[in-house]
Amino acid sequence: MKKILILTFLMTLNGYAQSTLESCSLAGIDYGDSNIANNAIPSDCHAVILSGQNEYNYKESPNGLIKMVAAKNLIYAEVYQLDSNNNPVFFSLEVTSGKNSLLNEVIALEYNEADDRIYVLNTNGLKVQLFSYQAQTGGNNAPARRLISDELEGASNLKPNELSQEMFVVSEANAWLRVFNLHADNHGPRPENSINMLRSLQGS
Repeated sequence: MKKILILTFLMTLNGYAQSTLESCSLAGIDYGDSNIANNAIPSDCHAVILSGQNEYNYKESPNGLIKMVAAKNLIYAEVYQLDSNNNPVFFSLEVTSGKNSLLNEVIALEYNEADDRIYVLNTNGLKVQLFSYQAQTGGNNAPARRLISDELEGASNLKPNELSQEMFVVSEANAWLRVFNLHADNHGPRPENSINMLRSLQGS
């Protein structure tokens, strides 16, 4: 009888321990911080974020070998490899989060196959920023490139164009399209890192 009661109690605790989007986001703050003992993200957070996927926060690579989803300060990338019969086989689940990532609230994300990067519109509550990360290398890593510009305010979606080496940014609420360098970076020294807006289109 005692064993049954203990088992019931443990099952009850397990039920209460299910993660929420908010608890996953809180765990993401300390993710990968070597100064904190409990710096992992609960294993069920991927499922929690997947349950809220939409056209803005979920994307797949053209070949279907990378499946990305994001919410709050977390980006998950399911990475697959092809076996000898060219069938996709799960390889790893990469998580990008933590203080170094500078992620606060992901608005939208996209994948660019040519440079194998995830591009993210993120807001810190004050400004909208555009970050990029290596798709198949998660961790508490700083963005590979970052575009911080007042011209991004109100942005709701983005689309990289490898052919023209441009990044298209859209504001659906304000009916505008703005174009930047694909490799725009506030700290980049090369001409292609210029953060100046290249052109814009205003709808009615």
